Amino acid sequence: MVFIMINKFVPVITIDGPSASGKSTICKIVSKILGWNILSSGLIYRSFAFFLKKNKIEKYIYQDYNLLIRYLNIFIYKDVFFYFLKDNNIFNQIYTSEIDNIASKLSVYYFVRKLLLPYHYFFRKLPGLVADGRDMGTIVFPDANIKIFIDSNINIRVKRRMLQLQKNNIYVSFNSLKYLMKDRDDRDCNRFYAPLYCSNDMFIIDSTLLSIEQVIDNVMQYVYKKLH
Repeated sequence: MVFIMINKFVPVITIDGPSASGKSTICKIVSKILGWNILSSGLIYRSFAFFLKKNKIEKYIYQDYNLLIRYLNIFIYKDVFFYFLKDNNIFNQIYTSEIDNIASKLSVYYFVRKLLLPYHYFFRKLPGLVADGRDMGTIVFPDANIKIFIDSNINIRVKRRMLQLQKNNIYVSFNSLKYLMKDRDDRDCNRFYAPLYCSNDMFIIDSTLLSIEQVIDNVMQYVYKKLH
């Protein structure tokens, strides 16, 4: 098991928002511009979801807490997450709508989020970290130097996710995907622990009518203003 220390002296930029709002793409570009480390928190939950799927127990998520806890402990103590990080074949397999759905169901459990929380701190290294997720600025890095919230119209988000899936030769109907994403939004916003919401100290950007270049321009103007 890898021991993870928390380095609160390393600056952090958090980017929160609903699924397919563009936060992951923005996170990648901003981290590249600044030369900082990057974290997509969904990767951690997707990795655990894939681990459950691989062991054929994902269907017991809501039925057997003891089984879920047992496999969560195995995932942690055998450093499965770090093994997955080094395997490109596995990395590509965790970005499917099925794994996304399993990860979303897992994320509603307090004990799952609590035990997976330390993995986020592993990425907080110099010169800085840009992290995207749904509770990065509220729960994981409440001391972040800069907090951003990206939002977008649900129909636009569905179209974006469809394009992402099509790149991996996965084809779904607009209506079925919209249903899944609205269901995901509902779980994210209404879970008891660490719900998705925009706190008062976040800079809000609605990306519905903006190009990725325009969003990045707005983000970087705000970032440079806050950092200098």
